Amino acid sequence: QDHYFHIATVDNAGNWTSTAHLGPFWIDADDPVISFDSPANGSLLSGSVLLQASASDVGSDLNPLEFSYQKSTDIGFTSLNIDTSAPYEFSWDTTGVFDGNYTLRAAVSDGSGRISWDDIDVTIDNTFPSTSYTTTPPNVTNSDSLYYEGTSTDSSSGIVNVEYRVTNNDTSDVEIDWTAADPADGSFDNELSEDFSFTTDPLADGEYTVESRATDAAGNIESTATHVVTIDTQEPYLSSQTTFSGWYTSDQTSDFTYA
Repeated sequence: QDHYFHIATVDNAGNWTSTAHLGPFWIDADDPVISFDSPANGSLLSGSVLLQASASDVGSDLNPLEFSYQKSTDIGFTSLNIDTSAPYEFSWDTTGVFDGNYTLRAAVSDGSGRISWDDIDVTIDNTFPSTSYTTTPPNVTNSDSLYYEGTSTDSSSGIVNVEYRVTNNDTSDVEIDWTAADPADGSFDNELSEDFSFTTDPLADGEYTVESRATDAAGNIESTATHVVTIDTQEPYLSSQTTFSGWYTSDQTSDFTYA
């Protein structure tokens, strides 16, 4: 709403000055309104994350909006970006900071100097989980189904999935694409350590690479744990032997060749 000031002065003798008319003036008694649109409060973040905020003001124009962060162990906020106009957004590469708990802030002021901000708490996890096998078949086996046990660990957000894949080394074909392993305790539920097992479908004779990988709650996927195994289900057979002529021989040895 517009406001005007009308000012006149009088001296001790009762003489008035002419009236000065000043205005219009806009009185802004309202703080700007601001909110984080993305990410959500309590989110797990990794890699590049789009920060988005909304801001408005009914009293006066908005000044540029600032995104900033504060690690839980730090004092004060570090500026990330200043956006001069809507839509207010910034792509933040979280690999530039350490893993841990952070407060994100979106702050804005209006033309009258009133300041508002919105804070959210997030956790950054850019560390890959790790998987190792604890039980594997022999490097050469006569079983066409392969059984594995292993353990996946994560330092921050916890394990949410473990998968395996089988590749035929002789043909480079993927015989079994990424398939969920079986959690030992019934579910992969964000624990920092998860045991798992799996048994492959029957495979033909040949050499195979069996890979396993874990995914954590922040979406980090490890490179893989691997094991190379050869399946050989064929029985050996007699391909040649030394033959004798007659009923008797003075040679007490015989030669046999198996394949």
